[in-house]
Amino acid sequence: MKTDPRQVRGWRARLRDFVVYVAISVAFVVLLAVGEIKHPSWFDWKWIAFALNTAVFCGYVVHWFQNVWRLPKFWLALFSLLALHSLGFVSVLHSIEHFPLIWYAVLVPLELQAAIVVYRRLGIHPTP
Repeated sequence: MKTDPRQVRGWRARLRDFVVYVAISVAFVVLLAVGEIKHPSWFDWKWIAFALNTAVFCGYVVHWFQNVWRLPKFWLALFSLLALHSLGFVSVLHSIEHFPLIWYAVLVPLELQAAIVVYRRLGIHPTP
């Protein structure tokens, strides 16, 4: 019987990963803050929010389905979902001046549920 490699990892490896994630997050926030201070007109926050929303959406899907990364239909479906996601948001963001961040909190769970439905119809199931 194989053991799950995620269960074998010790607390030091998990702590190291946590520290790396925090360091990347802090570096990203510092980079955005410095950029906003030095060049305030460069940033359009609705596009930064869209990019972060897309990363969250993609990150969850890739994490949930890590047992099927080797299947080309997984990646084709992910590419299609991201294309649909991007086309929808880009068309909306171009047509309005301000997009409230709370809408991302409402739409991301709906998009994730839609992604699960798509993958299940393709016979692909998330990692247990």
